[in-house]
Amino acid sequence: MIRLLLLTIIPLVLPFVVWFVWNVFAEKPKLDAATGEQIPPELKTAPLKMLGIIGVLLSALTLGGFLLFHDKTADKPYTPINVDEAEKKLDKGIAPDRPVSSN
Repeated sequence: MIRLLLLTIIPLVLPFVVWFVWNVFAEKPKLDAATGEQIPPELKTAPLKMLGIIGVLLSALTLGGFLLFHDKTADKPYTPINVDEAEKKLDKGIAPDRPVSSN
């Protein structure tokens, strides 16, 4: 579940973060006359529709890429232990998770 949330929320928020960081570091800083500190950019001046569309597209591409390549990158699904085979190995004194060696 957390993987799905990260695959959708991070790409959705990423354009807004990039816009904010760009306006803080790349633009000429706006200084407060009273304190002399830099005034952070206001989100009201951001192109919200464009950033939202870019975020939705990034989220869709990320989720689509994950679904497309997930089978190739993930391990095979869990297979339960075969009880009959494990009992035979235990009778021989071999733990089920150890490879069987011929003696």
